[in-house]
Amino acid sequence: MRSRRELRIPADQRIELTILGEPERRLQGRVTDASTCGLGIATEAAAQPGAAVKIEAEDSIYLGEVVYCRPAKTGFFMGIELSQVMHDMAAWDNVSSYFRNEAHTAQR
Repeated sequence: MRSRRELRIPADQRIELTILGEPERRLQGRVTDASTCGLGIATEAAAQPGAAVKIEAEDSIYLGEVVYCRPAKTGFFMGIELSQVMHDMAAWDNVSSYFRNEAHTAQR
């Protein structure tokens, strides 16, 4: 049995999970536990290990990869290894709008 590298913290957060690829698949899910580099997510459908995913929760976006996916009582449970985390997306929107406006002004 493999031991965890980091402590898992219980969680209960609704998310939208997008399995990236052609075609993209969108699933509803719930984060059940979290660590600094991964999430445990319960969903209604399976995803293949190795699949790239985008997870949207409130004002954050997480990018990662499915490490494992197994059947659970009411669907599937998957472990996600995170590679990117972006919080406060409203602030990112403001920054990108500012730079778009600056570039447009500079072109005049």
